[in-house]
Amino acid sequence: GLTITSPARSAFVTGLNVSLVPAWALLISGHRIARLSLLGLVLTLPGLWLLTSPGEGSWSRGDTWTLVCAVLYALYLVLLERSVKRHAPGTLLFSQLAVTAVVALVAAPILEHPRFEPAAPLFAALALTAFIATTGTTWLQLRCQPKVGPTRTALIFASEPVFAALFSYLWFGERLGVPGWAGGGLILAGVLISELGAARADHRDQNR
Repeated sequence: GLTITSPARSAFVTGLNVSLVPAWALLISGHRIARLSLLGLVLTLPGLWLLTSPGEGSWSRGDTWTLVCAVLYALYLVLLERSVKRHAPGTLLFSQLAVTAVVALVAAPILEHPRFEPAAPLFAALALTAFIATTGTTWLQLRCQPKVGPTRTALIFASEPVFAALFSYLWFGERLGVPGWAGGGLILAGVLISELGAARADHRDQNR
């Protein structure tokens, strides 16, 4: 998705995964969706439309791939919450990275034309994405999510689009127009409202 859409747009679309967590929790665990969570999910839809309106570059294939990623990552957050209670973080980290590596190795020649050209920028990118953005962040999430819970974890993730838009501006000079910022704002508002509803639902369940 990132090869086709922009970093800021990708981050806002990815942020939808937070609003989708309650829907997956309903399907998998039977947890009822709180009204505020449903309202938050509804708010993200016009936000997504504004963010990808014709004035902001219209909807692209990259946005579609990113949206699919957001849906699947929401599922991952729900399943992870169940798994971290039964398995050690190191075991989960190794199993995730190993399975991903094998699947990627098999899928690469089918989905693209792999090539390896040794160069300093390539090794720098590999170090950043493999050790920091993948292994490091996944390890921290596995260690910390059981301590803060899925709701606070999702709220922290909700800040990702803001940082992505900032870094995209600093590195690439990307500027979102008024519709884009309005759409991004609606998505963030929907995410925060959704998680407020989830937090209240969790509080009620704990008091029963």
